[in-house]
Amino acid sequence: MKLSSLGRCLELLTCAAVAAAWLGCGELEGASSSVSSEATVCTTRSSGAPWWNRSFPSQTGRFHVELVARPSANNLDAVVGLSRGAASQWAQLAAIVRFNSAGFVDVRAGNTYRADVAYSYSANVTYFMRLDVDVTAHTYSVWLKTSAAGPYEPIARGYPFRTEQALVPSLDNTAAYLDPSRPGSLSLCDISVVQDDVASGGCMIATAGDGFANAQLAGTTGAMIMHFTAQPSTANMDAVVGFAKGAVDAYDDLAVAVRFWTNGMIEARDGDVYRADEPVPYAAGTKYDFYLVVDIPSKTYSVFVMPRDPYGAHLELARGYKFRTQQQTITALDHTAEIVASATGRIDACAFGDVAPTRLSFARPGTYFVRPLTDGGALLSDDTRTQRLGATGKTIAEIPRGGMSAVDASGNIYIASASGGTLTLSSFTSALAPRWSRTYPANGSVVAMGVYTTGEIAVAVSTWSQPHQLIHIHPNGSEHLRHNLAQYPAMAVGIGRTDYTIAYQLGAGVAVEAHHPDGHLLWQRSWNGAFGVGQMARDPSGGVVFAGVFAETIDFGDGPLEPTEDPDHTALNTFLVALAPTGALRFSKHVYSTFPTGLSTNGSRIAIATRFQGYTPNMELWAFDGSGNQVWSYVPLISIPGSVAVGPSGRIYANLELKIYPGYTWETFPFLFAIDP
Repeated sequence: MKLSSLGRCLELLTCAAVAAAWLGCGELEGASSSVSSEATVCTTRSSGAPWWNRSFPSQTGRFHVELVARPSANNLDAVVGLSRGAASQWAQLAAIVRFNSAGFVDVRAGNTYRADVAYSYSANVTYFMRLDVDVTAHTYSVWLKTSAAGPYEPIARGYPFRTEQALVPSLDNTAAYLDPSRPGSLSLCDISVVQDDVASGGCMIATAGDGFANAQLAGTTGAMIMHFTAQPSTANMDAVVGFAKGAVDAYDDLAVAVRFWTNGMIEARDGDVYRADEPVPYAAGTKYDFYLVVDIPSKTYSVFVMPRDPYGAHLELARGYKFRTQQQTITALDHTAEIVASATGRIDACAFGDVAPTRLSFARPGTYFVRPLTDGGALLSDDTRTQRLGATGKTIAEIPRGGMSAVDASGNIYIASASGGTLTLSSFTSALAPRWSRTYPANGSVVAMGVYTTGEIAVAVSTWSQPHQLIHIHPNGSEHLRHNLAQYPAMAVGIGRTDYTIAYQLGAGVAVEAHHPDGHLLWQRSWNGAFGVGQMARDPSGGVVFAGVFAETIDFGDGPLEPTEDPDHTALNTFLVALAPTGALRFSKHVYSTFPTGLSTNGSRIAIATRFQGYTPNMELWAFDGSGNQVWSYVPLISIPGSVAVGPSGRIYANLELKIYPGYTWETFPFLFAIDP
């Protein structure tokens, strides 16, 4: 990869002057170099004065000019333009902005002046102006605003150069002139000329024959959810938009890429080939909306694209595709690039922005049971496999065995799954080497699992129609004891290091009990009221946290929790309770959401996932400290929540069903997010 001279767009005005309103500063920065800068240098030209000219290094491709203009009167006839060589007459200007005698700003398009919007100007008002110029295409766009910190307003897009300059090969001069028939003056300040690939609207533009257009991103070493739009100018072209580490001047530099291909379809790069999980045709002049969920630790990404129908949903173009073969060792992404390789055509990629939560460590397609490990890594298990991840999210071992997992004090790993009336429990070393595997009669699915300090493995199995069974198994795999909780079907089960806890209906309320592994009762707490427990978790010290929903005022011992609802009458009655290892109340909280779907604790941090059941169901993630103080929250893109886990460092693992665009369909895409709040 050649490292060309790259730099930030000049900040002569402000960050907002070169970023779309959609973006924050730094999310998309042009592959730019300043070719002329005269910040704080001003000139004032009066009606009838000679032409004013100032040269800059010759430009033959894309560049933009920024300046500040201040008219002294309302009805001037003043022009500011760009030319090849010094100008002494209007016909020598290729790109022209005019403060016209009718009191409006207009722009030259071929043989006439016009504007996309009626933009009036006033005497003694400062106007910030930007011209995005493409000498190769002989077109330009003009943007205006009256505040340095505000967004630009486009008044002309893609206008052709003045007719007399339609074939000019280069531009190297800024000029200004005021017609003597209209008295007044025009002050020009802070003129800068910047060669770059990014237009003022946050768009990166590539035209056939230009080579790669580049823009710098804020960059990440973890994961990102990158949004952008892309608009091909012609059908059946060959255009690529992708992401890389460093500036791109060859296809092999791109780790992630989507392609508008000559067969009229959109594809994505998977290792050493382009392909698509779902056929997505494209049409000339149509804007396509993309989301890319990119996971750098695993060198994989998924692509979602919304074709044409603005009321539809995004289609899954690619799921879990591999980075380009030549980029399998990169550790960061910080650039986006595009190219048109066909003989004709143009691609406009706009509105770049990373919409992922801050410090998203990794994002994996699929739904997983997560068992955080003390080394900062985790075990990830789905129905068919288990992976051991390091602290960065990189897979360091994998086996074709899925289910719920637990880890003993020696680091041995246990994986349990139940099907067809049989529970299968397999033991592995910390490196996932096999130790033993056993089966046991059990109806239902595994709902909780843990290892006591004695080394015994406890597995809770249940169905919707049958009560929980707790099966205790010796470290060698032989069954030791089982408890059938038929006398009180459990709402939730938690397995600690020295005991297990259950929540169940008791009279007009709910009870939470702790039991020794042999079954005898250690303590019980009960509360009256219309509420239910849906989630329970245990911390390393033996504490208990549980969550659910209440329908009437409930007091767990530190004050009443009152039912509430939002303006659309959606009930927001989720509660969270924490108990000490003795059963004493630590705190209760009213969590203003509809119901919980996941709960986990590491002792000092409690993570809870809830579903807000509004017009569009949405996931909410919350984190509380050991005293019940909220320390973090996150509402991701529209999604349906699932289980959560919190690691020793506070890293939160959250399963969700990502619904990228509301639309009229309810197709969702499962992902696991790992966030370091």
